[in-house]
Amino acid sequence: ARRDSSSLGVEKKIGATAALPPFEEKMIWVDELKKEKSNYSYSQLRAAIYNLFPYTQNDKRELFSSQFFNDMLWVDKNRQHFIAGLFANLAPQECSPEFGGRLNRFVNAHKGLQPVVVKDLKISGQEGDRCRKIVALAEAGARQTPAPLLSQ
Repeated sequence: ARRDSSSLGVEKKIGATAALPPFEEKMIWVDELKKEKSNYSYSQLRAAIYNLFPYTQNDKRELFSSQFFNDMLWVDKNRQHFIAGLFANLAPQECSPEFGGRLNRFVNAHKGLQPVVVKDLKISGQEGDRCRKIVALAEAGARQTPAPLLSQ
């Protein structure tokens, strides 16, 4: 098979590579995003970051969560808004009740964040709120008496 050397092909390859499970390799992309002069274009970094933690790897996203908050402050202070906004996409998921509210508390505790970061983190927090409500409703529905089976 021939390799796709177009910019889109390179971005797809970067995204697929970033999605691979080894946590240490994921941190290489985080470090690359934090560099003042990255070896990658913005679109290549975006491909890596958007694919870094697929939904099947929420455990790895959660493992990154403690580092995320410290790094988010640094990136917000030291990098341009488009890099800071891209980094905000690495925010931890808040679907589990024990993790709810972290993003809102972070935004409220750090009033000087760039507007794009505030917006992205608030949206992620709202998505977490909705997810927790959906899970609670689903669990409540599962506890109800099941409907009688239809005759065949």
